Amino acid sequence: LGSQVAAESLGGATAVPSPHGGEGGVVELELTEDAERDAAFSEIVDEAVRAAVRAGVPTRDGTRLPVIVSHDDDVVRLPEGATLLASSSGAPVQAWRAGKLLALQHHPESTPARIDYWRARSTARAMGVAVGEEAGALSTVELPAEAVEAGARARAEAEEVEPVIQAFGRALARVLVRNARAHRASR
Repeated sequence: LGSQVAAESLGGATAVPSPHGGEGGVVELELTEDAERDAAFSEIVDEAVRAAVRAGVPTRDGTRLPVIVSHDDDVVRLPEGATLLASSSGAPVQAWRAGKLLALQHHPESTPARIDYWRARSTARAMGVAVGEEAGALSTVELPAEAVEAGARARAEAEEVEPVIQAFGRALARVLVRNARAHRASR
């Protein structure tokens, strides 16, 4: 949601639902050349790529990274002057920068357990078992077996790339804290 709010507030545009369809689970983040030149984002990506290499997760020479996504909306036009840093096959705008703002569509804070929860409940909604937020209130026992299995598959896929996802999140947190401290010290 933050990426969409930031885009709208800076003159970009979003679409709900996305014209590209929703995304959920693990997708490959396709990094742009500008991602390599962005001081903060490239540091984050470099750490995630090193984690991928250690874990045997392919990165196509550091140009792609697995990330966790769960969204039905999308930024469809960047604000004027913004720089695209990454996309995916289902979301042309996954990461971007405008001045000091770094916006991410994916969920670097997420975990395999969280994507299991999201996928199981979105499958239950698609099956008509629950509407909207009602799905979130269903326990695993109340979910249809098909929904539970969909969640388990999504979790297993996320567990395969968890070292990369965790490295991205740790590096992002470190960079954000460092930049916040530098800003506070300069005042």
